[in-house]
Amino acid sequence: MKTTLLIIGKFILLVLVAAGSFYGGMAYQTNQASQVRQEFMGARGMEDEGQFPDQMPLMGGQFQQDG
Repeated sequence: MKTTLLIIGKFILLVLVAAGSFYGGMAYQTNQASQVRQEFMGARGMEDEGQFPDQMPLMGGQFQQDG
């Protein structure tokens, strides 16, 4: 009986560690993707809305120069 409880306890601990590791990896990847997106947009002079500051979007995803 004692060995059965020990095996079950180890299994539960293993599942908790695996679930925590998976969640931590997902949170880390989400943060990395957000940082890469911000660096990509910033390097190209884009604002948060995904538009170039001196251009206005037209239909079809093309841009037109202001003025």
